[in-house]
Amino acid sequence: MALVAVVPRLNRVPALLRERDWLAAGELLLLSQQVRLLEYDPADRDACVRADERLLRSCARVVAIWDGTASNGHDATAHLVAYARSHGVGVEVLWPDGAERVQGLGEESS
Repeated sequence: MALVAVVPRLNRVPALLRERDWLAAGELLLLSQQVRLLEYDPADRDACVRADERLLRSCARVVAIWDGTASNGHDATAHLVAYARSHGVGVEVLWPDGAERVQGLGEESS
């Protein structure tokens, strides 16, 4: 089974990542057998949900980096996991010991 990385793009150009995500994204891209550019705005939750659903149509398995919490109105990971499971796509959830949630794109600090 191939690891496929999905990179958001805006107006046909890869979307910029936050600096804190550069190292992890670089490692993911190096490990991936395929990289897909998918047109959506990562700061728009509805766009993320639509992109997730479109992507899952071609997946046999999903690896989700997720702490198991319900959606907060911005993060779409809970929806991705539920959608995949309801459509028979295998899901592996990873949450490393000591990991913490951080503010995501489009999220306001509380």
